[in-house]
Amino acid sequence: MVYRETSPKGIAGLLASKCVERYAVPSVVLVPSTIPGQVSGSGRSIPGIDLVETLRSLKELFLRFGGHAQAVGLTMAVDRIEEFRETFARSVEPMARVGSQRIHAEAELPLSSLGRHFFEQLLLLEPFGEGNRPPTFSIRMAEVLSVRNKWARIREGRSSVEVLCWDVPITEQMKGDFLVEFYGKTRILRAFHSSIRQDSRPPFDRVSYSWKTIPWCERRPQCRPQPQRSIK
Repeated sequence: MVYRETSPKGIAGLLASKCVERYAVPSVVLVPSTIPGQVSGSGRSIPGIDLVETLRSLKELFLRFGGHAQAVGLTMAVDRIEEFRETFARSVEPMARVGSQRIHAEAELPLSSLGRHFFEQLLLLEPFGEGNRPPTFSIRMAEVLSVRNKWARIREGRSSVEVLCWDVPITEQMKGDFLVEFYGKTRILRAFHSSIRQDSRPPFDRVSYSWKTIPWCERRPQCRPQPQRSIK
């Protein structure tokens, strides 16, 4: 939960979405209301956690709230912010720990295949949201060429691509396998598995990693040929 005293109300939802994207936990952003003594806010959740039901158990803290499983809006008194911060964290922490245990690659992706046909297929999958997550691919035996301002360029063979690495610590010349989410034109690095392991500990603290590969279009109904219907 974040309280932004200087942010306008109109960007609370955007900020909450960015928090979810970066930290992979349910997030609520509060900003000052136009009514003195009150704050307004927006919340966004992660797959598997119903934010409305979670906040329903805390309804005595709000003047009003509503929304759906993945997005909520709320209004509360300023003097209840700290109480909400503590109780919200206690409510979502166990569920977030369970809900973000495993990330799967839908397919292995050679960077040489990134071209017009690939992005046309990707476009068929939109819009992304609850029940239709952006596809995630494994890029095997690649190398980090450069890292700058949370952007990293990784190379596999003669091809390379830039990825956004919010919370995956990588440095130049690291080699291994990368798990990358393709959200429209944005590529987000979700996990990294070094090809040089110095011990037997799991490679990630927050993510229990699995290289499960399945044909990525098979489970996406948008990519399946649609049956032809005859008109009588």
